[in-house]
Amino acid sequence: MLHGNDVSRYQPNWKPASGDAFAFIKATEGRTVTNPAAKDQIKAARDADLVVGHYHFLHPGNAKEQAGYFVTKIVDLKPFDLLVCDWEKTGSGHPSVADARDFIAEVKRLRPDNKCGLYCNRSDWMNTTVKRGDFLWLAHYTSKTDVKDWDFWQYTDKPLDQNWANPKWQTIDDLKAWVVQDPSVPILWSSTWKSEYLAFGGTNKWVTPIDKSILVACAHASGWGSVRIVQGGRRPESSFSGTTHMGLGVGDIAIDGRTKARVWDFCATMRRSGIRPFPRGYGGDPWENEKHIHFGSRESYAHASESLQAQVREQERGGDGLKGDRRYNGPTYADLGRWGDSPYNPINIEVTDGTYEVMVDGLNGYTVDKIKVRDRELGYRIHGVLKINRWGRINVVTGTPTYYDATKVRLVLP
Repeated sequence: MLHGNDVSRYQPNWKPASGDAFAFIKATEGRTVTNPAAKDQIKAARDADLVVGHYHFLHPGNAKEQAGYFVTKIVDLKPFDLLVCDWEKTGSGHPSVADARDFIAEVKRLRPDNKCGLYCNRSDWMNTTVKRGDFLWLAHYTSKTDVKDWDFWQYTDKPLDQNWANPKWQTIDDLKAWVVQDPSVPILWSSTWKSEYLAFGGTNKWVTPIDKSILVACAHASGWGSVRIVQGGRRPESSFSGTTHMGLGVGDIAIDGRTKARVWDFCATMRRSGIRPFPRGYGGDPWENEKHIHFGSRESYAHASESLQAQVREQERGGDGLKGDRRYNGPTYADLGRWGDSPYNPINIEVTDGTYEVMVDGLNGYTVDKIKVRDRELGYRIHGVLKINRWGRINVVTGTPTYYDATKVRLVLP
């Protein structure tokens, strides 16, 4: 069975043991207490690639307020971390069944991307009507418990609290798959690739979360508003797709009756964002009556099949990814590399009201598609509205985005 620890401020120097799969770390207690060791303990757990849980020691009364305190005080809370209501006797009495119910419900409302479960001892579980939430973490210090429906079992507190995970999870991949599971969406976790893969519409339609995020953002940016993936990765070889869909980082997108101009707008946005789109059915290929966009992702390139990797490289050399030496027939917008570096990615934008001065005799300004739009002379002052530091350039938005070499301008301090 998979093994893990739970720790609090009493184990400030705790480190996971080799072979551990999960750790529960105390975050808060009542409405005033936090664990001062939590930051280091969470880092140790994440560095060891464990499933991470956070628990709150519940006091009687004020359950909703305690839930709010809990979720705001957790250090480095991430989607799919496990959250726990620690329901046991306190110095001021035992929280009620209603306290546990209200706490778990409020945590679920505040953090819908995280499972929230119940920790309690055997006696409390067997002799009350308390509900488990998303999972049950049982405390029963014995070599064999008679409780049948536990998910995690704290079987000893010596030399520190130690736990087993239910044997229904035979590997850490199994446990991680359950942690991120949305009952309506099949999910597979891979420790090797360290990512979860979402399926749209069932088997053989797998797309990585980063690619999903990019495609949704591109759909909004290009005015599509939504994107329908009709084929993803992880599917067998086919006469139409060969082996390109046998890995990840790949998909086919339905155009749903959109005009060629709108398809080109979407493809251009994808190219700006680290996705390599291949519009099919627009240039004498076999898909004239089944127009769609086949894509390969630079973000997920390492997870792709060798044939998809070859397609991506061919497009970057100007080809269309099909047999022969046909030229690429999509929009010829410049590629801006990875989505993590893209000026279209909101995380790369920061507000600034600074003024920047050109330090060289002649400085060109370019759009995100590397089209020259401005010349600036020595001493010219640029008034910043938005700034994006990427590729050694600075973007100052003056109506439309224009990029300047960041090494050739300097901030003029007030």
